Amino acid sequence: MYKYLLAVLGICICFAFTYNNDTTTAVTTAKSIDNRLAKVKDGLYAWKTEVNNVDYAAFVTHMKATTTNWQQYAVDSSNWRVTDVTNMPYEKYYHTHAAFANYPVVNVTYNNAVAYCTYLTTLYNGDAKRKYKQVRFGLPTKAEWVYAATAGNERNVYASSLGFISSPKGKLYYNCANQNIVNKQGDSIQYFTAACNSYMKNKIGLYNCSGNVAEMVAEQGVAIGGSYTNKIQDCTVQSTKTYTTSTPDIGFRVFMQVVEE
Repeated sequence: MYKYLLAVLGICICFAFTYNNDTTTAVTTAKSIDNRLAKVKDGLYAWKTEVNNVDYAAFVTHMKATTTNWQQYAVDSSNWRVTDVTNMPYEKYYHTHAAFANYPVVNVTYNNAVAYCTYLTTLYNGDAKRKYKQVRFGLPTKAEWVYAATAGNERNVYASSLGFISSPKGKLYYNCANQNIVNKQGDSIQYFTAACNSYMKNKIGLYNCSGNVAEMVAEQGVAIGGSYTNKIQDCTVQSTKTYTTSTPDIGFRVFMQVVEE
């Protein structure tokens, strides 16, 4: 695990701000928020990826500047030590280093995620150049999440319409804990979070609805989709896990409802 961290810090930093600029710079305007969204159905949009470190850090910076109790919104990096002693370097680097800017924010609570959605709502609705007159951001219901993850085809087992975990050439479709898979394309099996726009996106453009990190839904204490810690059979669009606090394998994806066009 420590060797993987060194590889990320030593190599990925060179590309962290070049391979996908719209996801490694924090959203600051309604237009930049719109660029993060994919249409789920009329009036409902979803973040194309899990919320990443750079966007969440901008939120914490905002709360630090505008509230006196901003510490409650900070990530709990000490959670890395709970899972594995070899994860300790992530406590220092994962949420702050540029190489991890576009990695999913984890170690945040349900209330943190809800507060982030409120922050986005205020940011969007306060922009005079916004596309919609009024919107509301929030965590999705489980039904909304499944509909978005399957692009409306809820018969799908995984986020992709394909019923496989890798292509015939060995290219992995999901970031799950499948140690027996040899990836013939050279894509690393992470055993860890991957960049938010890694792996195969679904038909409406959403990444990592199966695997990478499990995602919170509106029902407090429930996350869905499985994570890098789960085997593929536990990374379906119906796979749920419960939580009581922040953890290194649970993040979130925001949905936007158009209230008034």
